[in-house]
Amino acid sequence: MELPAELERYIFEWAARVHSGTRAALIQVSKYAGPWIEPILYEIVIVGVRSRGCQPSLDALQRYGHHVRHLLLGTDPKALISQYLVACPRTINLGIWTSQKLDEEAIDALKRLPLERLCIHLEAIFNYQALLLPQAEKILSAFPKLTHLDIASDSAPQPIIPCLKLLPKLSHLSLPRDFRPAPETVLKYWREIPTLEYFTLVAEGNGSEDYSEDFRRSEDDLRVVRCLVRNFLDDWKRAAKGESDMWAYVKVVTERRSGLML
Repeated sequence: MELPAELERYIFEWAARVHSGTRAALIQVSKYAGPWIEPILYEIVIVGVRSRGCQPSLDALQRYGHHVRHLLLGTDPKALISQYLVACPRTINLGIWTSQKLDEEAIDALKRLPLERLCIHLEAIFNYQALLLPQAEKILSAFPKLTHLDIASDSAPQPIIPCLKLLPKLSHLSLPRDFRPAPETVLKYWREIPTLEYFTLVAEGNGSEDYSEDFRRSEDDLRVVRCLVRNFLDDWKRAAKGESDMWAYVKVVTERRSGLML
């Protein structure tokens, strides 16, 4: 009995997504199953971070990188970051987990990506403590579709507020836990970024739950959610897979508080 081609493809794709360990074997099943599974195999790529995720070589990405939608680059491949970015031109969710300054080639490749989500140390792309607005504008204005920005910088990112207005769809903003905004600073974020809907201060650590508000302060503005994440890598992978992540938790907390702000 032959199944309709659409149903057969659905079964293969479902198996590849739900049981990721079977992907390599599924590609070998038939000559037409390979092209179905291949995009899924390279949809999420992690390089330079200890993970069980897909960590293909640069040679493989130069052949299959057009399938990549979610790309996480750690500290190891700094000298190769530009090549990874060029090899994955359709990336919409990008993490660059290094505070070392990227070279101009990498920044140019970064600006060509159709990004919707970005997790990055700002020090990697410009010196925001001695901020030159034209420099920041040149970079941030390249991301008209960006909705989620997770800033992993070590120092207070308050000087970047004017730059965030250059992101016309920015709705989710995450800042480091150690940033302690005064009430007037919080108001400035909400006033100067009209598209902002969710604002969180985040840290990695052992909370009472997978996501929790274990370090909330009584003086915090109700619009600021302090979120404790057990493992940033796991959270990034959940988001890439379309599963419930940090931002899903922040949304629940924000909506729960909304009644208190009316």
